[in-house]
Amino acid sequence: MNTLQDRDCPICGSSEKKLYISSGFAADQSADDFAYYQNLWYGLDKSIHFLSYHNCLNCNAVYCPRYFTEESLNELYKSMPTNMELIADHLIQKTQARYALSLLKSIEKWYLTKTSQKFTILELGSDTGHFLVELINLLQKKFDVDAKEITIVSIEPNVAVHATLKNNLEKLGVNFEVYATFEQYENFSNSPSIDIIVAIHVFDHLLNPKQILKEISKHCSGEFFVYGVVHNLKSILRNLMGRRWPPFCFQHPQLYSKQSLPQLFTHSFKVESLSISPTFNDYPLSVITSFLKLDFLTKLVKFIYLTIPLGNIQFICKGYKNIEN
Repeated sequence: MNTLQDRDCPICGSSEKKLYISSGFAADQSADDFAYYQNLWYGLDKSIHFLSYHNCLNCNAVYCPRYFTEESLNELYKSMPTNMELIADHLIQKTQARYALSLLKSIEKWYLTKTSQKFTILELGSDTGHFLVELINLLQKKFDVDAKEITIVSIEPNVAVHATLKNNLEKLGVNFEVYATFEQYENFSNSPSIDIIVAIHVFDHLLNPKQILKEISKHCSGEFFVYGVVHNLKSILRNLMGRRWPPFCFQHPQLYSKQSLPQLFTHSFKVESLSISPTFNDYPLSVITSFLKLDFLTKLVKFIYLTIPLGNIQFICKGYKNIEN
């Protein structure tokens, strides 16, 4: 199995690039040892290890031109723990509720002008369904939406959480389908056209984000919305931490900023509008002290959490199908 591969810019396809940042460790340039990378695959303490990021000279995207093959990624992700395992459920719910409220405010005008209550949401990387639960609850509270009018399509590669995800969706009373891959959705789904695409901390992880968006847009209604969250390369936290910034890691084949993120959408479908804004997370202080190696404080602040900007940005993009779609 080949561990690494060479690739061009995942947004525009250009091969013209310049070095953005290197982790400076030898394997960045030469090693192709799967076991080596598997040992460094996840954990905040692994953040000094990553593959070199380059700037695309055509569209300004920041990506790894030398990155894992799809086959090796599938093996590496099998050893990945549940998303945000260090964060308590109630803190995850608070953050996801804030995301859901942002989306709801953005689509309110669209929803109120619809002639039918029916609509379909596709979420990439649903995990156990925290965001969907918060969003549907808000929709019912705000608009008295009948859950039976809502169709949810969840794409979640981690099949270990499918049972929990399905149980959470069943409790909501919505129509739902759960798939491990987008290809399975294309082959087996009978769901209506997609109105809303949700991708929270997903586009940082995809090998081919533009191609995925182009394919999804073929299954969308005439107009549709894309909502999500990505790490922000231009954040204050990134500038303060330098190469120790945690998003510089093996799981991220590319990273975005307010300047480069629009390129992803304009290369994927016709864009009518795009709004980008900072996000706030509810985060345990103990995780921060642990990362900073202040272990003597970690136990003391175990039950304290902060609502803080962690260098992420959220986006809401309104799009239309391209003619060729």
